[in-house]
Amino acid sequence: MFNTAENDLSLPDRQVRHALAVRIAMVLLAFFSAAWCLLQWTLTSEPRFMVEGITRQFVMLESFACAAVATIAFVFMIANGIAWLATTLKMRRQQNGQARQLAVKRSVQRVGAYV
Repeated sequence: MFNTAENDLSLPDRQVRHALAVRIAMVLLAFFSAAWCLLQWTLTSEPRFMVEGITRQFVMLESFACAAVATIAFVFMIANGIAWLATTLKMRRQQNGQARQLAVKRSVQRVGAYV
């Protein structure tokens, strides 16, 4: 999906990439959290899964896998959210720096006009 390195992208492209990654992680988190909840509910409410056995162990293993994927999606979402915020702050710093440089140039031009 992403075929260029992170450093080769412009800041707006990085920001879009991180925003999409956060949204994808949110969908994965919601799906696997719901799956985990349903599996836990099944383990406690279905009589055939209440008895110890291979079917209960299999459902517990599925539940554990869903919880693990949901945890990974959560960490991925947080990491990309922080990266999106850092990219946004970097963009603002660059814009402020360019605005300052322009203001200094105009001030120099005005002072030069009086001299």
